[in-house]
Amino acid sequence: MREAVDSASTKEQSAGWRRRNAKETAPVPEPASAPVPGPKPEAALAAAPPAKR
Repeated sequence: MREAVDSASTKEQSAGWRRRNAKETAPVPEPASAPVPGPKPEAALAAAPPAKR
């Protein structure tokens, strides 16, 4: 059972760090426009679903 849980955890972590890496790599060419729209959209999306409800 532990193996199954470990596998799922590893897969989720892999996707998480991969997404972060992609976001960090994209804003590299545009450090002035990337940092602003980067964290803002995430916060807005996270606060949007509960607000609509």
